[in-house]
Amino acid sequence: MAATNANIISIDERDINSGRIMEMTPAFTVTPDALITVPLNYRAEILVDGEWVRTVKPCLKKKLSRLVGSDREGKSVRALYVSNRKFTSMSWGIGSLVIKYDFLDGSSVNVGASGTLIAEISDAVAFYGSFGKEMGTLDLTECTGKITSAFRVCASKLLVEMFNEAIQPIFETEFMVSELDRRVNERLCNRALDDVLPGIVFRSATVSGIRVNEDDKNAIIERFGTKRPARR
Repeated sequence: MAATNANIISIDERDINSGRIMEMTPAFTVTPDALITVPLNYRAEILVDGEWVRTVKPCLKKKLSRLVGSDREGKSVRALYVSNRKFTSMSWGIGSLVIKYDFLDGSSVNVGASGTLIAEISDAVAFYGSFGKEMGTLDLTECTGKITSAFRVCASKLLVEMFNEAIQPIFETEFMVSELDRRVNERLCNRALDDVLPGIVFRSATVSGIRVNEDDKNAIIERFGTKRPARR
């Protein structure tokens, strides 16, 4: 796995099936004889003195100095190998959110939601950096866990927003599934959300269900009558 001055050979194409998504090599010096190999199903992001220089597609023992420029010989270089594997059909879930209704004398309900998510690495260097690692590997579990966690944070805010707008979501969860689906796709997908998770773009999402705690809902009905209470 270690990079050397003579040859950067790291992960190979078999790793695409083992779940290895990214690997940052140790730093070494650009020399005239330094070679780089990038296996199939991967790309390499080349950083010289910590700055991104270029992306290298699959290749076999190409001269690094020709790829980064002979004027960079003697400088420190690292290669970030990135799998082209797509993040598809990832499950996400919001288990327990407490929504408090001030206009119902502080009554509250416990709600949740779930669905699936498709995401893509838009900036591999930024995404790798979000893990706080200087070098080493990231596997599929680590990557998908960080992506779905970030999505849950965003989707939770939208779910709270919807329930705070009116009381109807408590009683009309089927309609609210489509409404939450619309909001997450319009406001979270296909745009940079670097303040949430650098280097990742949510491509699309589905909402399969919204859960409202039945005891909480029945308590509101008992307290305010069988009619759905209106916002005051």
